[in-house]
Amino acid sequence: MKNINPVATLVALVISGVFLYSVLTPPSIFNFLPFAIHEALFLQVTENGVSSSIEEGTFIKIFDTVVAILLFWLIYAVVKKIISMVNRNPT
Repeated sequence: MKNINPVATLVALVISGVFLYSVLTPPSIFNFLPFAIHEALFLQVTENGVSSSIEEGTFIKIFDTVVAILLFWLIYAVVKKIISMVNRNPT
């Protein structure tokens, strides 16, 4: 079983939480990226107009949440590595 570092977890949670809050509250320039992905992949032009298999707002919220989770794991790994390097080389 891997050891969970509480300091690295707290730092990663705070940073990813602030990121998620900032992108979910409008206006957010970051949401142009999932908007463009949604427009490119999920919109279908039909005879009756434009339809989508998933709603734009739902896709953006899912995308933002997934990016926040990935950001959490990345920050956690970096902070844990920094903490282990500091503990290994005390000066």
